[in-house]
Amino acid sequence: MAKTQAHPSPAAIKAAEKELALALDEQRRATSRVEELQRKVEEVRRDRAAPPAPPPAPAAETEAEAPSSMESRLPAGPATGFFAKRKRSARKMKRSSKMSSLASADRLEEQRAQLAASASERTADESSGSVQDGLSFLQNPANYELSREDAMDPYHVAGTQDDAGLLPKPIFVVSDCTGESACNTVKAALGQFEQLVATTVPANLVIFRFVDDRQKCFEIVRRAKREDALVVFTLSDPETAKSMLTACQLHQVPNVDLWTYLINAMEEHLEQVRIGKPLTEITRKKVLDKDYFKMIEAVEYTRKMDDGANPHQWKDCDLLILGVSRSGKTPLSIYLGQRGYKVANLPLVPDLPLPRQLYEVDPRKVVGLLIDPKTLMSIRKTRMATMGVGGEQTSYNDLRKIEREVEWAKQLYADNPGWLVMDVTLRGVEETSARILREMSVRLGDSHPMYKQNILS
Repeated sequence: MAKTQAHPSPAAIKAAEKELALALDEQRRATSRVEELQRKVEEVRRDRAAPPAPPPAPAAETEAEAPSSMESRLPAGPATGFFAKRKRSARKMKRSSKMSSLASADRLEEQRAQLAASASERTADESSGSVQDGLSFLQNPANYELSREDAMDPYHVAGTQDDAGLLPKPIFVVSDCTGESACNTVKAALGQFEQLVATTVPANLVIFRFVDDRQKCFEIVRRAKREDALVVFTLSDPETAKSMLTACQLHQVPNVDLWTYLINAMEEHLEQVRIGKPLTEITRKKVLDKDYFKMIEAVEYTRKMDDGANPHQWKDCDLLILGVSRSGKTPLSIYLGQRGYKVANLPLVPDLPLPRQLYEVDPRKVVGLLIDPKTLMSIRKTRMATMGVGGEQTSYNDLRKIEREVEWAKQLYADNPGWLVMDVTLRGVEETSARILREMSVRLGDSHPMYKQNILS
């Protein structure tokens, strides 16, 4: 099969990897030398910080203090006349020696800094050109801080101070596109850690969008080093991804490359060469086929069926979602509608009769939502606050009435055992929709839209 662009040979890749390994080995040797010098500096500092010995008694001066080489050659006896002058001269030389040691410590510290700088320069010269560019950029301290408008763009705002389960360490998500897929992957992985499950908005999860500059990769890694962050990146351009990996190795920053291994495996499996460009730079020819119009039809249907409207058209729905007010019916309906499902929803109000068209719908397509009353009360209070009526006590946010409302919905679901009942307390739209579609596939099998080919998702 014809290839669309030049691809580096395995030999070139191995040569580059060997060159990088040599550069990293040189850096390790330089680091060992720096650590040795640091130990010497610390020893001199400890000697300098040690408390001075108490002054010796005049009668036992030669026993209380170890004499220097010059003092040992002076005869014992009263320090008078010529010998007193020689002893004072010896003490002056001893003090001068201590000052020289302090100066040596300063010189060792200066030598350590110079050696570290030279090691970085040698490593940059022996590694790829992107490393040299990055290190030369890092030599300017004014470039250490990221531009908030250009580089740092938090994917989520921080939670409240009382929010439990905040990330103990930051995670930087770096992408050359919107970063949505990488961020969703990280958030899904966070669900594996019990102490973080209760947090839907981790305060230390930060995304850097549209990163296509190698120097910006070094900026982000430099900041990750300062903040002790894990770097997770999805970079389509192989050179940019290599720059990010090299920067993380140089600064010893933990990192995860989500794209490279996947794309390499797909290249081998599909026998094609990657484009190597982010999605924002790829011009795609949009084919307006029947599947596209089917998706548009589903979105339009879901919009018209919101909040119990047009019940005479419910017979055409793929799903009918029931639930009390603020239980999440509309967001769930829109999410499924954008994925090609015709969804209607009906709010349940105890004082209002149910439309007869509800019982004309296939019961296997009906989904009843349940939610914890206290959680529902909090959601309703927040809703009232956004409408400018926060703080008022009404039947809408009264806990006892909400509990009776939820119990009434439970009884309605129990009277209709053919309906699917789903608890949505503290669950996201994505998780709830996935659980619903899984159950619908079991209930309806091949007749469900989930099994129809080419439904956009």
